[in-house]
Amino acid sequence: MPLEKILLCDESPADLAYVAQVLGGADCLLLTAYTGEEAIRIAKAEQPDIIFMESAMPGLDGYASYRSLGEDLATRHIPIIFINSKQQKAARIYQESLSASQRLRLLEWPQYEPAQQLFQDAFFAPSGLAALAEQANSPVLVLAALEAAYYYFSNQYGRLSDLHLTAPSELWMLAQTASIALLQEPKKIHPTVLPTLLSGIPCDLQPLLAACKDPQLGSRLVNEAFDGAVSLPSPFSPNRAYCQESYEVAPDLNCLRFTDGKQVFFLVQLLSTADALYFPVDNVFLVLAHINESHVKRLQEKLMKDFAKNVAYATSSNTFAGVIASHSRPSHFYYDVWPALFELAKEAPVLENLPTIIMRKDHDFNDPSLLFSYDKYQVLDSAEIGQIACGENKWFTHIGRHQHLSSRFAYELADHYLLDTVLQAPDDKALAKTASLTGCYPIVWLGVEGQKRCWLEQVEGYAYILNQLSLTYPNLGVIFDGWTMPFTPSEASLSEAEKDHQVVQNILKQLTFEPRYVSVVGETSNTKLVVGHKADFFISNFATGSLHISRLLAKPGFGHLSRTFSEVALRYAMHIHPNPHVYLLPQGYISDLADHADIRHDYLSYSIDKKSFYQFIAERLPTLLATGQQPAIRYFIEPSYSVTYDLRLHVKMATQGNVFPVGAGEDKVLELRQYPVDYLQRQLIYGTFPFGSAEKAGLPGDYLIWLRAPLPRVCYHARELTLMAAHQGQTLTISDVFKVGHKVLDNYFTRMLSGGFAVAFGQCTEELLAIAIGNLQNHFIYIGINEKPTESYDLLCQVMDWDRTLFATLTPIRYELNSSDFSDEELHLAKTMNSFDLRLYEAALEWFNNKLGH
Repeated sequence: MPLEKILLCDESPADLAYVAQVLGGADCLLLTAYTGEEAIRIAKAEQPDIIFMESAMPGLDGYASYRSLGEDLATRHIPIIFINSKQQKAARIYQESLSASQRLRLLEWPQYEPAQQLFQDAFFAPSGLAALAEQANSPVLVLAALEAAYYYFSNQYGRLSDLHLTAPSELWMLAQTASIALLQEPKKIHPTVLPTLLSGIPCDLQPLLAACKDPQLGSRLVNEAFDGAVSLPSPFSPNRAYCQESYEVAPDLNCLRFTDGKQVFFLVQLLSTADALYFPVDNVFLVLAHINESHVKRLQEKLMKDFAKNVAYATSSNTFAGVIASHSRPSHFYYDVWPALFELAKEAPVLENLPTIIMRKDHDFNDPSLLFSYDKYQVLDSAEIGQIACGENKWFTHIGRHQHLSSRFAYELADHYLLDTVLQAPDDKALAKTASLTGCYPIVWLGVEGQKRCWLEQVEGYAYILNQLSLTYPNLGVIFDGWTMPFTPSEASLSEAEKDHQVVQNILKQLTFEPRYVSVVGETSNTKLVVGHKADFFISNFATGSLHISRLLAKPGFGHLSRTFSEVALRYAMHIHPNPHVYLLPQGYISDLADHADIRHDYLSYSIDKKSFYQFIAERLPTLLATGQQPAIRYFIEPSYSVTYDLRLHVKMATQGNVFPVGAGEDKVLELRQYPVDYLQRQLIYGTFPFGSAEKAGLPGDYLIWLRAPLPRVCYHARELTLMAAHQGQTLTISDVFKVGHKVLDNYFTRMLSGGFAVAFGQCTEELLAIAIGNLQNHFIYIGINEKPTESYDLLCQVMDWDRTLFATLTPIRYELNSSDFSDEELHLAKTMNSFDLRLYEAALEWFNNKLGH
């Protein structure tokens, strides 16, 4: 039968009038109420056939009214539909008033404002919502949770009712109990597509991204925090976005919530001060480093299940309570957290005023109270940090810096400070272990791994190597290394250490001599540093396994790694090995685990033939142990258009990242004076600078250079200059370019090797050529020839003691001179203007052939 009575409850008189107009021809009685209280009174008295109710109203809102009506025997049978938009109200009510039967649904998704609808679609899984509506038999709970989440993420706290505050956590628990996926997977995006995917961002994102990539961000936020809040450039407006909230997400995330008006984003902190930016309304996150979908999903879940607490926290005045500085892995602690903590601690007023430094339990790989005499240091678990934040209205920021944002020298300073401090305060355990090796020589540090990326035959392999070494070195001492223990270890850490202890025991069983050894497996970093300081060389995994002995103690030695991971590790200079006598076993010795396509490169185990590995060590060990004096500073000159740019990458790989790119010009070399000489001696200074720059800087050293035939070089360079002119709307011929007066086209090699760039264009002399040839013969330990790439790479690796296989795929510069591209006049100009370079090149070829023994 048709509906006879309809109750419409809405705070808007305009909406009520509009609906009344639409229903003017309907054969039904329209009852109206402006508040929830009034709707309850009318429903009891008039017994309407259906109630259409606005959810958000002053006083008793729609959801509270729904509960009250459902609990009253007199009204619980009346269907209620929640609707929001004016048009939807009119259409739905008119439809139901004329229907022949009550085909009513208890849940009809409201048509929200566009931003709210976009949020609902992005954040919540539609299938999960539908299933939960049926599971709960209470669609209002679902609807209330949707609205509550949006109001929280858009700073509309005034619209949150009591039902709103409880609905998200209730819905979350219901979803967990029923194993229903409530939330959409957050989407990872790249900066280049960010503006097109984020509906509410009209502004340029670059200021925000630049701020997040600032190496000093952690220090800046701490200094700002002393004034009560921190800020970042807002992506939503020209204003700043502000924060005084931090959400601890177990076990290792700290998330700062920034707001600008009704807009919100989170700064996610795992390793550093800025690992990702999360935009909840669009449910997307921008990765800066190390964050993936699982991390952001944990944040989503935290915000839902603790919703009422989070709202109370967000609407409070919160106080800055200090910094968090920890990570669950020692490698990430020392690569990402430690340099930032060291730089922060150098600022004496900051350290003095800092309320606390917190490391999470099982993540505390060092002790700020020891390192900095800081007495406000705490070790807390994630729940305790969260309780201090939300429970006591405090907030924290995590400090750290992505490795690629820290210079090698920044690590050098931090690591030297760490080592000096630790060695000045050794504990009794470390001293006892060290004393037990008195009289041993050499002492080898042997790194074992019972976890990921291990040498599969390490037990038999290490035993064989030690047995062989003992024949040559009867006083051999051994330090076994493995799992690094935090100061407050968990049961999981203790269990992992036990795996490595077992590996050590298995090695000892296969030794044919009585070893003098100690083990630092399962010890803290500081114990390892004190004991490892006595080591003469190491054999260990090239990655995390050599962190203490190679990076922090700068010992020489031998590393091994899977073929796949070694390529990545060298290409991106992932690990710091400051000693120039660290040898990574070449890929030809390694066989990666078969069928490894689905294994992450840094988890891949591998096989090594033990006899081949020992032979590799034996051939180099005497020289390694005899090395006492640092080599001279080495300068690699890369003349423009003379060498393939790929050489830079391969040189970086060969030096294990110990390259110092100085760019172009003598002044860049002069800036090296700010660095200690012993640091520069462990780097390869690489750039386009003239011979003599180092002497002017007071930093003499050995030179290397790569040359190519002068005529192809100058013609290629001239052609590039014409193309550059064309891009600027200028039309120049090759002849024009030659006549302009570019010194790089006038005996460029002669000028570079004689220091004669001050000489005017066209004024090079025999004297300059003689100086250049003399410098080439007397001060260069290496000359590469582009036209002889194989022999050049052979000689380079021989001179520098580099792995030749790293250069196997490198090709010479690709441009070949085609004389038909140039007129006779142009070729004549090129030869005439570079006559000294042609003779210099012949002298270089003679030097090169003599080195090869030709």
